[in-house]
Amino acid sequence: MKILLRVATLGVAMAATISLIAQNVDAKEVLRSINEYRAAASAEARANNTPFDANAVNAEVKRMAVEATQKVEVSAIAPADAYDWAQVFFIAQRYEETCELCEKFIKSKPAGAAKFQAQMLMMNACNAQGEADMILMTLATTEAPGWNESQMLARQVVGSYSATIAKEKGVDAAIKAIDSAEQQVIFEDPAAYAARNLPAMKRTAPKNRDGSDMTDEQILASLTANGKSVNDSLKFSFVRRKAELLADANRKPESLAMLDAFVKSLEPSNPLVRSAQTYRSQLTLTGGMAPPLSFERKYGDYTSLADLKGKVVLLQFTAHWCGPCKASYPDVRKVYDELGSKGLEVVMITRFYGYYGAERDLTPDQEYAKMEGFLKDHNLIFPMLFTSNDMFTNYGVSGIPHMALVGRDGTVKAIQVGYSAPSFAEFRKKIEAELNASN
Repeated sequence: MKILLRVATLGVAMAATISLIAQNVDAKEVLRSINEYRAAASAEARANNTPFDANAVNAEVKRMAVEATQKVEVSAIAPADAYDWAQVFFIAQRYEETCELCEKFIKSKPAGAAKFQAQMLMMNACNAQGEADMILMTLATTEAPGWNESQMLARQVVGSYSATIAKEKGVDAAIKAIDSAEQQVIFEDPAAYAARNLPAMKRTAPKNRDGSDMTDEQILASLTANGKSVNDSLKFSFVRRKAELLADANRKPESLAMLDAFVKSLEPSNPLVRSAQTYRSQLTLTGGMAPPLSFERKYGDYTSLADLKGKVVLLQFTAHWCGPCKASYPDVRKVYDELGSKGLEVVMITRFYGYYGAERDLTPDQEYAKMEGFLKDHNLIFPMLFTSNDMFTNYGVSGIPHMALVGRDGTVKAIQVGYSAPSFAEFRKKIEAELNASN
C-alpha cells in the first residue's frame, strides 16, 4: 500500500489528503497519517500564534478516515488488524462496523490491556448510536487491568454512558452501571501518590508561607493531602452523577438523601463538603422560584426578574477571565438569535474581580469601563449585571459558566454547569421544550 500525504495551509489550519492508490490499505499507516496531520495542524497554529481550529481539523480527519474505509471489506479484515481498523471506522463515524471489528478483535483473546481498549471503543461506538443494551452487555464483561484504565472507565460511564443508559433503560439501570464502574476503580494510596509526585514537586522548589524552603517531610505531607483529595473528588463524581440522574427523574428526595449521606461521610473541614452542599442548593433551586437578582451596576436594559415574568430567561453566570465562558458565547448568541422571537431572554451575570487581563488592582469603575469593550469584542448584546458573591451563592454557582433556565412562571427549570458544544446542545433542548410548553 502507498499513502501520499499532502499538507497545505488552509487559513489557520493544515489540510491533508490521503490518496489511496491500492485497495490493500494498512490501518496503522492510516492512523499514523491522521496523527501526523493533527500534529502538523497544531504545530502550524502554534507557529503562527493563531487559534487551533478543532472543527476544521476534525472534519478533515473524518474525511481522511471515510476515504480510507471506502476501499475496505470489513469481513476480510484479519482479527489481528481488527482493532486498528475499528479506530479508523470510528473516526469515519461508521459505528456499526466499529462494533463488528471490536467484537472480532475481542474474540481473538487479546491481552488484558488490548482487550480493555477494544471494549472501550466498542462502548463508545454503541454510545454514539444510543444502544444502551450493548453498552450494558459490554460493560458487564469489561475489567480494567490497571489504575489508568479504571480511571478511564469511570470517566466514560459517569460522563457519557450513564446518560444513554438512563434514557433507554431507566435511571436505576444507569445507577447500577455507575456502581459497577466505581467498584472497579483503583484508588491510589495517598502516601504512594505523594512518593510518586515528590521528585517533580521538589523541582519547583516550593516555599512555606514565611518564604522558607519546604522540607521533604512538609512536601510529602502536602502531597499526601492532595492524594486523598483526588480520591475524594472521584468518589464525589459518582455520588453527584447519581444524584443528578435521580433529580432529573423527579426523585429529588432520594437525590438529596444521597448527597446528605456523602457529606456525613466526610470530615467537616473537607472542601468537598462545600461542593456537595453547593450542588444540593442547585437541586433544591430547580423547581422553585428564581432568587431575585440584585446588582451594583449593569450594561443593557434590565430591571428585575419579576419584570421578565412571562418570558423564558437564560441566566448565565460568567467572567471576563473564563475561557469556557467565552467559548460558550457564540452558542448563546445563536440560541438567542433563533429563539428570541419565541420569548427567550438572556441575562449575563458577573462580579468585580479587581483585574482585567494583565492589569491588576483595578477599581470597580475601571473594571466596569473595560467590560464595555469586552461585550463588543464578544458580540454580546445581552444585559450584563455586576452582582455580589451572594447572588452566586443563591444560585448554587460552583463553577462557571453556570446557566439557569427560568420559566415564564418565574421558577427555575434547569441548571447547566460548564460548557461544551454537546452539553449546550442538550441544554438547548430544555430551552426549546420550555418555550414550547409555555406557549
